[in-house]
Amino acid sequence: MDFLRTDAIFMEVLQQQRTIVGFLDAVFGFLLRNTEFYQYQTDIEKRDREFMVLTAMSRYDPATSLANIFVQNMTCDENHVPPAAEEVEIETEEIHEGTEGTHEDTKGINEDTEEMQEDPKEILEDTEETHENTEGIHKDTEKIHEDTEEICEDTIEINEDTEEIREDTTEIHEETDKIEVEMKELQEETGDVSPALEELKIEKEKKEQTTILIEEDKKTVAKIEQKDVSRVHGFSAADYENGSCFENYCWAQTQTELELHIKLPSDLSSSKLILIDIKSDNILVRSRSDPNDVIISGQLSNRVKNKDVVWTINEEKLTICLDKRSHIWWDRLFCEEDPIDPKKIKCERYIDELPEDSQAAIQKIHLQQMEQNNQNNEPEKTFSNEEKMKRLRKAWNAEGSPFKGQPFDPSLIKFS
Repeated sequence: MDFLRTDAIFMEVLQQQRTIVGFLDAVFGFLLRNTEFYQYQTDIEKRDREFMVLTAMSRYDPATSLANIFVQNMTCDENHVPPAAEEVEIETEEIHEGTEGTHEDTKGINEDTEEMQEDPKEILEDTEETHENTEGIHKDTEKIHEDTEEICEDTIEINEDTEEIREDTTEIHEETDKIEVEMKELQEETGDVSPALEELKIEKEKKEQTTILIEEDKKTVAKIEQKDVSRVHGFSAADYENGSCFENYCWAQTQTELELHIKLPSDLSSSKLILIDIKSDNILVRSRSDPNDVIISGQLSNRVKNKDVVWTINEEKLTICLDKRSHIWWDRLFCEEDPIDPKKIKCERYIDELPEDSQAAIQKIHLQQMEQNNQNNEPEKTFSNEEKMKRLRKAWNAEGSPFKGQPFDPSLIKFS
């Protein structure tokens, strides 16, 4: 059936556009660029074009009888002519009466056509609103870039001010040392150190205030730097932990695994449109239709297990998870990259990354420690002297007691 092939083509267009509005926008854009659909000379031709679109849309509406007739005719033979939906016999008595009826029918058709035109207008209004929202998003993005540039400029100014404050602090320290030397000399000569102590007190207050300002500036710089480095090239810090970040991709690692994040072009954000070729020492990601359109390609610095690969696509970003063949820390992902600083690698390992026997030993030690803590936290049972006397009196004449038949004398018993 021909409609199966057509459905497949339209389904691919719908997946790319994601919404019904985008799909219709693509269809009418095609008609504008490749047909004479929008070329009309009079208002009558414009109404005929709109009536043709609305008629085609109503043909598939389940609420209309026209759609039911059309669906039944789809299963018939191509050469078979479908029966008429309704037979109408018209008898005309006079020419003038028939003409007046024709005019009334024409008015009714025009009124229906005007009502049908309202829906396309609403669709056009929604499309314009969507374009306005898109422009707003672009403006917000430009504003964010401007704010980022301002933050960088403020950071540079703060760094310059901090340097000046440090220079002033150094001068203050030098002057304070000079004052202390002069105070000692004055004390040796006259024994009166009140003026020197007063000056020293003032200088110490200035020093403390300067130190407070420096600490506040350091905190401000740290906050700005943290805000600036939280995302690099659109990637979060977790995306390149123990790895590196570049403009189009970044990678992170543990001692046993690698994680590669790659930005995809907007026209290649579907798994059906890209080809992923992963070997033990090489990675290639390119367009499936155009072999020359390469997204990323490179020789790995070490080997991976290319048969145990998991990859996903989310928000125009391709994420590839790989297992290392040797459990070592890599200093680079591709051979052409600059090496990372090994001192900045976080070498902690989670317990689930250890061998099973090591995990069992750690859990056993943990349980033993918990039991010991519970025993240490149990309160010791202590008895008061009154309770001890009651217990002793009860057991004095009990069967088997060495004091049975003797007068009760607690002094004979030594309590620990």
